[in-house]
Amino acid sequence: MVLLSALPNILPLTAHASGVSGGGGNVMFPVNPLNPAAVEEVTEKLSLARPSVASYFEGKEALLEVGSLTDDEAAIFAPLFQAGKGIVATARESGLEIEQNKPCFDSSATPFDGSTHSQRQGAVCVSALSISKKVERDDIAAQSAALLAHEFTEVLGFSEDHAVRVQSKVLADFRRLQP
Repeated sequence: MVLLSALPNILPLTAHASGVSGGGGNVMFPVNPLNPAAVEEVTEKLSLARPSVASYFEGKEALLEVGSLTDDEAAIFAPLFQAGKGIVATARESGLEIEQNKPCFDSSATPFDGSTHSQRQGAVCVSALSISKKVERDDIAAQSAALLAHEFTEVLGFSEDHAVRVQSKVLADFRRLQP
């Protein structure tokens, strides 16, 4: 059996995301959208994304328990279920602050699309304004879910690299699931 806890440190990062340690994260593969969504539409998709992300993590945990995840997926997700109160509870219980007129900011006051730092205690910040400027309308649901997963991973204390690995996998899975 492979030592799963060591794999996240040796697996290569295959996706690019802008982000640094400090609690901030950005959407992956930003574009200048040809078909942009209104901030209000992004806000709605973000509100719907949180319960979807929690359910997604519940599904991954069930697959892990029966040994149905690949070794790479197990390396990414297994630590999330063992840390603190776990990723499922974090996704369900963390507040969600959606900014419609400005970006979110990390601990150094650097602007980001999402952040673990928000005005409300126990909430993550996600900027509908920032996302609307960087994501095509048909990719907003997947990018929103992936960014939330990134922030919830950081809430649990994981590194930026691990949060980006989670974000990349969530983005790929949600893109595959959307019509």
